[in-house]
Amino acid sequence: MPLYTYRCKKCAHEVEVLVIGNRGEPKKCEKCGGKRMERRFGSFSCGGVSGKLPKSSSCSDTTCAPT
Repeated sequence: MPLYTYRCKKCAHEVEVLVIGNRGEPKKCEKCGGKRMERRFGSFSCGGVSGKLPKSSSCSDTTCAPT
């Protein structure tokens, strides 16, 4: 699922948003209320809606065991 960073053209506040289809795009800036949000960057989330990656049985919380 794509993660986009939106930047307000009025105050330059940035927010990262998970966009699913046409839903999720910000209509206005949460900081100043400006209505001109510009999509800045895209990445990809493979951890589902929560954004958390699934844990592997061979990995601990911070490191993975060598294979």
